[in-house]
Amino acid sequence: MRPRCPCEEPRRRVSGPCTAPLGSSPATARWWLRPGCALLGCLRSLSAGVWAQISLEETGGGLRAPGDSVLLSCRGYGFNFGGSFIRWYRQAPGGRPEWVSFINPFSTQMDSAAAVEGRATVSRDNSRSETYLSLRALKPQDSARYFCATSHRDRKSS
Repeated sequence: MRPRCPCEEPRRRVSGPCTAPLGSSPATARWWLRPGCALLGCLRSLSAGVWAQISLEETGGGLRAPGDSVLLSCRGYGFNFGGSFIRWYRQAPGGRPEWVSFINPFSTQMDSAAAVEGRATVSRDNSRSETYLSLRALKPQDSARYFCATSHRDRKSS
């Protein structure tokens, strides 16, 4: 059984056994942009042959009016954040998760979905193991639960 996601809490480090809990449904409040549940993954250390847990913690968001801006942040734990690709996703009430934005480890490649193009800025601070998603000129269709994900793989060899 996979763990339930504590989405009701405004700031919570989510961790679990190598799952991707999207558990509870998104908040239904209008313009509720509280960050969502972290997608969790596993890192396999090839040299040690053991599994290590990683986690991501999102903060920011809240109630916003049309035309406002919002800044969301995501901090990584338990892995080499500076070597990881980070993606932002969102899930509208009753909808499926959809990709929002992407940033590579060196901030040299960034991309955003057509729905937020020209209004979204993704950035990162590897020294703090954090990435940020800024959305400007908010629209009703931006009302969703936002979360970040990584697809990091430890490739160290002994």
